[in-house]
Amino acid sequence: MDAGLPSARGRVTIIFCEWCKCEVHYHVKKKTTIFTFNEREIEVEVKYALCDTCGKEIDVEEFEDEAIDTIERIYRRKWCN
Repeated sequence: MDAGLPSARGRVTIIFCEWCKCEVHYHVKKKTTIFTFNEREIEVEVKYALCDTCGKEIDVEEFEDEAIDTIERIYRRKWCN
């Protein structure tokens, strides 16, 4: 498999797809979702990846980490003054 196409940050957009059972290229989308954190609902826009081969959503740890950081930041700003 080739090295892939660089993402906006210059990284290759290849990851293992649990549905295809192989390494695939993916593209990034955004969606708004509501998380419950410490009994508070927090609306956050998060990134997610879709497999270019099968079209299903795949996990990208970096996106999950960004979402958690954003949720914690919003929570602290709104309820920890």
